[in-house]
Amino acid sequence: MVLARAEIAGLRLVPGEGPSRLAAVVMTDHQGRSSLWSLSDRSPTLREVLAADEIDGALRRGCRLDPEGRSLGFTLVRDGQVMPVRVDMATGGVSRLFDVERSTPTQLLLAAPEADTVLVAEQDGAHTHLSMISGGRARRLPPLTLPESLAHAARIPLALSPDGTHLALTADRGTGSHLLITAVTVTGTEALSEPDCPAGVLTSAARWVGDSLRLVGSTPTEPFAPLSLAVSTRIADGAKSPPRRAHAHWEGAHTEVLAGAAGAVEAVVYGGKDWARAPQLVVALHGGPAASWKLEFNPFFQRLAAAGIAVLAPNQRGSTGYGPDHRAGIRGAWGGPDLDDILHIVRALTGQRRGLPPAMLYGESYGAYLALLAAGHAPAYWSRCALISPFLSARSLHDVATPAVRSFLERQGAGPARRGARTSRAAEECLHEITAQMVICHGLQDEVVPVNQSQELRSRLLALGWREDLDFALREVRGGHNVLSGSNGHQLQEDLVSFFVAGLEPPTGAVSKEPEEEN
Repeated sequence: MVLARAEIAGLRLVPGEGPSRLAAVVMTDHQGRSSLWSLSDRSPTLREVLAADEIDGALRRGCRLDPEGRSLGFTLVRDGQVMPVRVDMATGGVSRLFDVERSTPTQLLLAAPEADTVLVAEQDGAHTHLSMISGGRARRLPPLTLPESLAHAARIPLALSPDGTHLALTADRGTGSHLLITAVTVTGTEALSEPDCPAGVLTSAARWVGDSLRLVGSTPTEPFAPLSLAVSTRIADGAKSPPRRAHAHWEGAHTEVLAGAAGAVEAVVYGGKDWARAPQLVVALHGGPAASWKLEFNPFFQRLAAAGIAVLAPNQRGSTGYGPDHRAGIRGAWGGPDLDDILHIVRALTGQRRGLPPAMLYGESYGAYLALLAAGHAPAYWSRCALISPFLSARSLHDVATPAVRSFLERQGAGPARRGARTSRAAEECLHEITAQMVICHGLQDEVVPVNQSQELRSRLLALGWREDLDFALREVRGGHNVLSGSNGHQLQEDLVSFFVAGLEPPTGAVSKEPEEEN
C-alpha cells in the first residue's frame, strides 16, 4: 500500500508509534535545509510540521522522546552550531533538548523514551565524549574500555534499553562487527558483554524492545535484512563476559589471516577450507583506497564461488578497520606498501599452488589501478585480469577529475608531487610487462573516474601490440562508478564469471598471446 509520494531526493524516515504516527519524514533540499512532515495511515498525504524556512538548518538523526512519539529529538545544525532539539509534532514548536547551553558541538545519538533518557555526544576538539541525560540532568560517561582485540575498532552506539540502564553498540573492526552490551551506572559504564551474533556486518539501525534487539545486518550468505537477537542485561557483578559462539564454518565465506610484506593481512575468502588449492583462484582488490572487504553478502563473489572459482579478498595496507598505522601506510605512496603486500601474498600462494593455473586478478576503482600494477610487476603470477573503473595513476586521474575527487586525492597525499614527498606508482610504466588477458568495464557516466581513463588504457595497449577482443576487451556501459550494481550489473557479472572460467574466446584461427616466464 502506497501511503504517500514525495518528489525530493533527500528523504529520511524517523519511526513513530501507533497508526496515527507511523513516522516523521525529514526532507532536505539542495541548500541543505530540512523540513519536517508527519506520516500516518489515516491520511493519503504528508502533513507538514515544520517548513524549511522555519528551521533554516539541517535536522540529523532523529528519535522519539516519549512513548507515544508526540515529541521527537533531532540534532540541529545551523549557523555553525550543532545542538540537540525537541520538536513538538502537534504544534511544530522547537526547543533545546536541555536547558544548559553548551559551548561544544553536541549531537543527539539515542533515546530511551520510557525512561526519559537520552545519549548525546560532545565534540571537544579531536575528542568525543558521551553523556547521559536523564530527567534533565547530565552525566558524562568515562571512555569505554574494549578488549585488546578491538582496540582500534570504530564504536557506534546502537540503542538504549527501555529502562535506560544499558547501551548496545557495535565495535567494527576489520571484516566484521562485534555487538557489545554495557551497563550504564552512576559511575559510568561497566559489565561489558558480547551477545551471540551471526558473523557479519551490522548497520547503525537498531531498536531495543524488551529483551531483544532489532537490528539490520548482513552475513556472507544473506543480504542486509532485519534480524532480532535476544539479549540479557542480567550480568552478575564481577562476572566475565560470556564466551561468544564461534562461527568458523566454511559456508558462504570465512576470514583468513595471511602474511603480508610487513605484517599480518586479514582477508575474506570464498571457496571453502581448501580455497588455496582450488583449480581457479581470483585475488580481489577493493577500491577506496580507504575501504575494506567485509564479511557480508557479495553477490558477485558468491557467483564466482558457485562457478567453482575461489576468491581471496585481502585487506592489505591502506585498508580501514585495522588502526591508523595500517590505514596510513600508503599515504603519498599509492601502489607501494599495498602492492608489496599483494605480491608477498601471491608469491606464497604460488608455492602452494604448484601444478595449478596461475591466480587471476579482480579490482574495483583503486583496486583496478592496484591490479594493473600487480599484473605488471609480477606477470608470471597472473593469467587473467578484470578491471572495474580503473585509472592509470594518481596523476592522470588528478588531471581529469572533478574538484571533489581532486580534493580527495590531495588529502590522500596523491595529488601533484611535492619536493621530497613520497610518490605513487604509475601503471603506465609497467603495462608493457603485463601478459594476463584483460577485461575492462567502465560506466560512461562515471562521475569518480572518467571513462577516458579506460579509453586511454585501451589506446596504450593497442600501441603495445595487444589485440582487442583477443588479448583484451573494453566494455563501456551505461551507468556511473559502480557498474556491477547498475542496470547492466547482472549481465556484466555473468560476463566476468565466463571470462574467469574460460578467458576471452579467440576468433576462429586466431592465436592467443602466451604468458612469458618471469625472470
